Amino acid sequence: MCERIYYLLCTRYYFVHTHAAFPQLSYAKVAQAAELSPSTAKRWISILETSGIITMLHPYCTNSTKRLVKAPKMHFMDSGLCAWLAGITSAAHLKNSPLLGHIVESWVFGQLLRGYANNGRTCRISYFRDKAGREVDMLLEENGRLYPIEVKLSGTPSLDDLAAVRHIPTGRLKLGGGIIVCNIPKPLPLGFDNIALPISAL
Repeated sequence: MCERIYYLLCTRYYFVHTHAAFPQLSYAKVAQAAELSPSTAKRWISILETSGIITMLHPYCTNSTKRLVKAPKMHFMDSGLCAWLAGITSAAHLKNSPLLGHIVESWVFGQLLRGYANNGRTCRISYFRDKAGREVDMLLEENGRLYPIEVKLSGTPSLDDLAAVRHIPTGRLKLGGGIIVCNIPKPLPLGFDNIALPISAL
């Protein structure tokens, strides 16, 4: 059964849906792709979540955020396992894969969770996406502030990468400086309390 679950989640789900720019989890779409009932797909995904193989990143919400997407994102906690199950066999293969962005994003998400856990703390993290398609990869809640985090593969970060941040309805929280995790050699201040950090810093 485990092999079939892996096949369902990595080959069919990731290529059919993530590659099609639909990273939000849809049990109905997973079930359709794998020729299963939605209840069976949901049960199998629940097994992977309970075992710690995947973790759901839930959407940010407030009492007045009716226009936001409500579906969670599914992230593999072991990016190497995810790549292997998706048939990626080398660094060169990964570099040219349409899944690279999502795998790197999952790795960054996992590193944040592990970093907090190693310090005995709970990581309060979500993501933002509205019905217009504006999205921020992660929102880290810390000391009454929301810190937007964007994961980019490029080595030329700019404030344009944080354009969706101004659409976040912060509610009772204050908005902190944005963080762009990207392919640069050292931290780069971007102004207005925003900063770009190298992926290697995690």
